[in-house]
Amino acid sequence: MALIMKYIDSMHHYMDKFGDPRTKDWPLMSSPLPTLALCLGYVYLVKVLGPRLMENRKPFQLKNTLIVYNFVQVVFSAWLFYE
Repeated sequence: MALIMKYIDSMHHYMDKFGDPRTKDWPLMSSPLPTLALCLGYVYLVKVLGPRLMENRKPFQLKNTLIVYNFVQVVFSAWLFYE
């Protein structure tokens, strides 16, 4: 356990020493724990909770929505390429 704590402390010191000081006060940037919690929550939602909630429901019909979305993406990509 002491070895793990020493490793975590050395990583924290490394991040403080070599990290960008402009991002120190940004949300979710003070520690890796908020980002890790968000990632683990996302994995839980996608792999466990989502399938459990959707198992007795019909899938959404999104064909027309996706066609419009893809068209908008192509238009904006072409515009960015032009710029």
